[in-house]
Amino acid sequence: MKNALTKIFAVLGMLCALVCVFYLIRMAAYLYFPDLLDDGTPFYEPENSGFHSGLFALIVSVFSMVFYVVDAIICVLKAILKKDAKFNLVLAAVLLLSAALGVVVITNYLKPYTVIPWFICYFAVFALEVVSIVRCFKKKS
Repeated sequence: MKNALTKIFAVLGMLCALVCVFYLIRMAAYLYFPDLLDDGTPFYEPENSGFHSGLFALIVSVFSMVFYVVDAIICVLKAILKKDAKFNLVLAAVLLLSAALGVVVITNYLKPYTVIPWFICYFAVFALEVVSIVRCFKKKS
């Protein structure tokens, strides 16, 4: 159980990633199927709604990197204690590099050359965190 508690920040980051996926799907629905979500008001602008959904997804994804950075610090501590050192060092390096990319994305407000690689990197980090959680529970049993 103690081993699973070290992954609490990774799980919080992953929950934020699920919120991010919801808003990305919502953005795509507004942009590709605008009549589907039309509420009949004269103020309905699917482009604006899609833009704001995408912006919120970006903000949530960068915010979730706070949880991933805490998980990276825990991974470095695990590597120092010689608990699966190679994997934890690689995971910490990827998480910290992704956090640096998140800073670049936030400072270059919604430029396609930063947002598209950001989400590719973000979901790769999500997959790597899934692997780390699976490894954590396999080590326990």
